[in-house]
Amino acid sequence: MEIRELFLDDEITAQLIKMSQDWEAENNVYGYVANSIEHLEGRTIFGAYNNNKLVGYIFGKPETQEKTNALISEGTVYFEVEELYVSKYYRNQGFGKALFAAMQERVKETGIEYIFLTSANKDSRQIMNFYLNEVGMNTQYAVFFKKI
Repeated sequence: MEIRELFLDDEITAQLIKMSQDWEAENNVYGYVANSIEHLEGRTIFGAYNNNKLVGYIFGKPETQEKTNALISEGTVYFEVEELYVSKYYRNQGFGKALFAAMQERVKETGIEYIFLTSANKDSRQIMNFYLNEVGMNTQYAVFFKKI
């Protein structure tokens, strides 16, 4: 396993877009639509490689809190993880955790103190386990629903 910071060129962009199309086809995230280049530009991106093959990615960007809430004050800069994806075959092998750790280290180097993300994964138990237990995140709020 190797984690690399990625910089957009034609090849990397095509690989990332193809992976996001694969993710959309899985239909395991509510409302997920594959990326275009506009979704990737200006983002900090890391890729996970297995034997020189890109098998996962994480990307996001700094944001500024607009209103004070229970966690952070107005004007606080935080890092928003927009996507973390690992190809189906490579899941549960530590790639996602390694991607998150690399992003966390990069964000920490910039002086930003918070990483936020929102997930709409249909397997809420698995995704909550990953973010809470594997990478050590906390929750600020939760949205629960039940279709009846």
